[in-house]
Amino acid sequence: MPKVLLFPVGEDPKVMDIAKGLQPMQDLVGGYIENVTLEDGVGLICNEEGKLTGLPLNRPVPELNDVIRGPFFISRYNDEGETVDVTATDVKKYTKRFPRER
Repeated sequence: MPKVLLFPVGEDPKVMDIAKGLQPMQDLVGGYIENVTLEDGVGLICNEEGKLTGLPLNRPVPELNDVIRGPFFISRYNDEGETVDVTATDVKKYTKRFPRER
C-alpha cells in the first residue's frame, strides 16, 4: 500500500496509505483521474472532470497556472510507472508549495 499526500478540500494535507490500482485513486478524487507530472517521478492526481462538474475549489497550482477543484493527491512513481511512497522531502515540499487558503 503506497503512501500518498492527500489534499482534501478545505483541510490540511495528510499522508495516507492507499490500495494499489485505479479504483482506489478514483475513490480519492471522486471520479476519473487525471495525472499531471510535476517533476520526474512525482505526479499530481486529480479529478479530470472537476471543473466540468463544479467540484469546490481546492488550491492553486502555480506550475499549472490553474486551480484544482475537488480533492487531489501527490504520489511518486517508480521506473515501471507503479505508485510508490511519497518521501518525507516530498511531503514538506508540496505541503509548502500548495498551502491551504484560509
